[in-house]
Amino acid sequence: MLKASFLYIFTVLYCFFIPKMIYGQVLSGDLGKYSYLIYSNNGQFRYSATGFFIRKNDRLFLIGAGHTFNGKNTITGEDDKDYPDSISIIACRECGADSGVIHIDISKIKKLAQSTTFTKEPEVYVYEVDSKLPFSIKSVDLFVKTFDDVDKNSIDTVIMYGYPNLAGTTIREIKQTVPTISFGNLLEKYSTLNYYAEINTFDKINYLMKPNEKSPMGGGFSGSPCFFKIRNEFYFGGICIGGSINKRLVINVRPEEVLKLIQ
Repeated sequence: MLKASFLYIFTVLYCFFIPKMIYGQVLSGDLGKYSYLIYSNNGQFRYSATGFFIRKNDRLFLIGAGHTFNGKNTITGEDDKDYPDSISIIACRECGADSGVIHIDISKIKKLAQSTTFTKEPEVYVYEVDSKLPFSIKSVDLFVKTFDDVDKNSIDTVIMYGYPNLAGTTIREIKQTVPTISFGNLLEKYSTLNYYAEINTFDKINYLMKPNEKSPMGGGFSGSPCFFKIRNEFYFGGICIGGSINKRLVINVRPEEVLKLIQ
């Protein structure tokens, strides 16, 4: 049984860079192609976050952290009164000018969002986009593999790419931003449920990750797709939704919980 602090678990995340590593047929550096930059679109830069895409039955879904879409504090349930009514996703960095950017009006999402906690419901938002965009999209379908024949407790490493920093404030500058790699290990075995004594709850939705000891902390990783390395193969490992600087822990939604949300 793992005891963790409920109050400190949801703060900003971290980032750092390492060279590409080769695992089986996939370079870990190639995993960054599946992370997409999300930023505010209210005329003034406010924050950056990360999202990714999944295809199912010829439909395309953008997956992000819940608070990126609704502006709610997952711990207190309070609204950020200054949170913008729209967000933008850089879906094609190579496309010129404002093309290749998906703008999403989240004003209705904010109004309809219910206050909850990440231990009761996945802190994830699924947004369907046009499946026939005029540019290619990298989706994580390749890594959405069944764990039926894999020992979940043999996960070697958790890898994610996110956007803790931007290259500028204009569209042209923002499109130059590249994702930053971050990795670590599970704090406990995958089958171990986190226990939050303050609310007397076993967390069946999320797992905790311990980042590399040399990694600095920062923000912008919320919504990053996670990848498990198991015996030199990569598997979809869920989504990053927050972390604790004091505890040096990252909280990720389990992959099976994310997939349940895609209908």
